[in-house]
Amino acid sequence: MDNIVHQLMHFRHFLTHDLTDIFALNYAFWVLYMLVLVLISATITRYFSPQAAGSGVSEMKVILRGVTLKEYLSLKTLLTKIVGETFTLASGIYLGKEGPFVHISAMVANQFMKIFYHLTDPQQYESRFLEIMAVACGVGVAVSFASPVGGVLYSIEIVSVFFSVRSYWHGFTAATIGALLWRLLPVWFGQQEVVAPLFKTAFRADYPYETLELLSFALLGLLCGLAAYAYISLNRWFVLFNRRKNRVNAFLQQYPLLYPIIVTVGVGLVTFPSALGQYYTSCLTHEEAIRELYSNYTWFPLQNAVDNQEQRAVVDNWHTAHTTVFENTLLFSVMNIILIAVCTTLPIPGGIIVPSFKIGAGFGRFYGEGMAYLFPHGLMARFNRTEYPILAGTYALVGSAAFAGANTGAMSSALGRAIDNLNQHDKEPEAPEMNGQKEPLDAFSDDDEEDDNEDGNKSGSDVEKGKVAVKKTVSIELPKK
Repeated sequence: MDNIVHQLMHFRHFLTHDLTDIFALNYAFWVLYMLVLVLISATITRYFSPQAAGSGVSEMKVILRGVTLKEYLSLKTLLTKIVGETFTLASGIYLGKEGPFVHISAMVANQFMKIFYHLTDPQQYESRFLEIMAVACGVGVAVSFASPVGGVLYSIEIVSVFFSVRSYWHGFTAATIGALLWRLLPVWFGQQEVVAPLFKTAFRADYPYETLELLSFALLGLLCGLAAYAYISLNRWFVLFNRRKNRVNAFLQQYPLLYPIIVTVGVGLVTFPSALGQYYTSCLTHEEAIRELYSNYTWFPLQNAVDNQEQRAVVDNWHTAHTTVFENTLLFSVMNIILIAVCTTLPIPGGIIVPSFKIGAGFGRFYGEGMAYLFPHGLMARFNRTEYPILAGTYALVGSAAFAGANTGAMSSALGRAIDNLNQHDKEPEAPEMNGQKEPLDAFSDDDEEDDNEDGNKSGSDVEKGKVAVKKTVSIELPKK
């Protein structure tokens, strides 16, 4: 599915950038491409299996509570969901794949269980069926994020009514194998050199934040909670508007494909990258936007002069000749809330977990860039953080976990998915400057080690520069059985 989506997105880039330089034609190709693919997805879903519409997570909750939903786990729905979700993702509409993958994983597990139906006791089959469905839901999330821990926590926290202890190991084993295989396949086919996290980060391990910044992170979580409430309220308003009994809705019900046409054309018109889309970086996919929002350098000081070409390419996506990174990141989050709230009402397969991460990352980046701009030397006056500036990327990571947790109600699984996709540098921490002198970060560092360094472990160059290497060891005494 990812390979097909990747090829179709390349074709869209060819239509809207390489085929012609005429602005009007590129605009028309952008809207037409999105419209055709959404219509294909909506037509397949409407006339082959309407049960494939939406994410499928709500239906799985009902099934795991013992209710039988006709055709929701059938082979026809499985094939419709896969094909429809492929065209949904390739269209560039503002929907994700995580919820549909939960449904797809459950349907695949159901097809496998039919093989063993006649080999087991019927009563035992029913109890095992619910356990395997819960495990399958965790696998669906795990393969979407390459996050086994986040997948298991999601199946416990959101989907399952109960979760037996033995299912922990079943779920974690299945989720680990699924996530590992999904990350190994690109390596085997030569698309990547090594297995890497989905959203790779490179935040510094030495002095990543001040203690006082914890209050700032807490405030960011509060703001993301309010933003999630605004999104849910807006989405609820759109859903209730579509259910009202009036002439407009009656007309739309007679022509079920007309509503997807209207919404898709509207989304295409406001997201063209060379028009309104340039002010909120609509040219990037969900994954590309999140990767850039997680970048470990502050954008605002670099938007006018960047020597690094890779950083230049990233920063240029987030400001224009008329706006700075502050306006673009804020507008990015607001527009994504509106567009995702509208797109989730379409009768096509689609999820909201990665779009939720993207919204939160946008809010976090805006907040982090503001913190770095207002406090270039840190929050505490006695520290000089010139060498250790506030990292806006860490606020983007915290914001994505906070918004996704508030929006989906899965706090621990959102945090688990964020942590699973971290890739930190492994290097020795250095002490921050304090009144012009280096002080150890660890309050429990041993004086004996400092004496050893003073007796002869200091190199001549380090003494001249005023730098002393301080080694830290931590001894842990395990309790006896």
